[in-house]
Amino acid sequence: MKILINCFEHFYNAIKKEISDEVDYSFSQTESRFDFIQDYFEMKKKIKNNELDKYDVIHIQNWVNLLLIKYKKPHQKWVFTSHGYHLGINRKKALEDSSFIMRSVGNIVSLLFFQKFRNCMMNFDKLFVAIPNLLEDVNKFRPDVVWLPNPIDTEVFYPRNKVEMQGEPAIFFPTRIHSMKSPEKGFEIFEEIKKKYPKAKLHLIKYPDKCCQYEWYEKHLHNVIWHDFVNREDLPELYSSFDLILGSFGKGLLSLVELEAMMCGGCVVTYDKYEIKKEFNELTTLSKLLIENKTVKSQYIKDCRNIVIKNHTNIGEKYKEYLL
Repeated sequence: MKILINCFEHFYNAIKKEISDEVDYSFSQTESRFDFIQDYFEMKKKIKNNELDKYDVIHIQNWVNLLLIKYKKPHQKWVFTSHGYHLGINRKKALEDSSFIMRSVGNIVSLLFFQKFRNCMMNFDKLFVAIPNLLEDVNKFRPDVVWLPNPIDTEVFYPRNKVEMQGEPAIFFPTRIHSMKSPEKGFEIFEEIKKKYPKAKLHLIKYPDKCCQYEWYEKHLHNVIWHDFVNREDLPELYSSFDLILGSFGKGLLSLVELEAMMCGGCVVTYDKYEIKKEFNELTTLSKLLIENKTVKSQYIKDCRNIVIKNHTNIGEKYKEYLL
């Protein structure tokens, strides 16, 4: 079986390691994994040049590339994974984190093209969602949709030796500073910790400005410690070194940042309704407890890591089962 996986490399790498002896994989992605428009034209060019004819399965993960389903060949199975809300699933939710200008433009585009994307989704042989909050909406028009969780590469993400970090406690906030992540909740938790632990320090990663909204949260960004944007392979050492890691708080689910940090044995506090099941109103109290009680912290880390192992490893076998 020959499969082309289009767009997210972390998925390709994890799946290829698990079932590479039985599947011939190829990968296609632009230099920037978030440049969906350029990726669309690159994939379309490959189709026009008949470069995709040799594949039995085309696995699309860029929602713009849903439009390419019309080029499906009779011998092929086309599958699609939604990694978030987009046109074709839910208009309001797809635009709720956009700026006013982008939301206004998006509403016009949605009126013109929402149904087109929905129709394309209906024509794929199989639909996956990478995050569980999408299931309810997609299930309304594709009851056969399946949650195929984001895979975590256990050869990269595992506990490492702890490196000394500034702060007592040292707290890591590695998510992007963007409204969709509701970072204000993380800053609020840190301020509560700081009241009891004056020597506490907050560490952040400096993402490219185009991916963040630093200007919206400027008042929170004084007296923090910045780390350069690093390769994924360098993250495990960071995740293993902090006393507490703050996740994202916007959607109530585990993103790759939290999942990878938990796999590395990091003590992660985040808002999640589906897997570790922690609500907003308990997170500040939980954070203080994890700092104060080593026994509780040790068990919490173990429980979270076991959830990641259960739900986000060995995805390859499930993937192969759905495709065959």
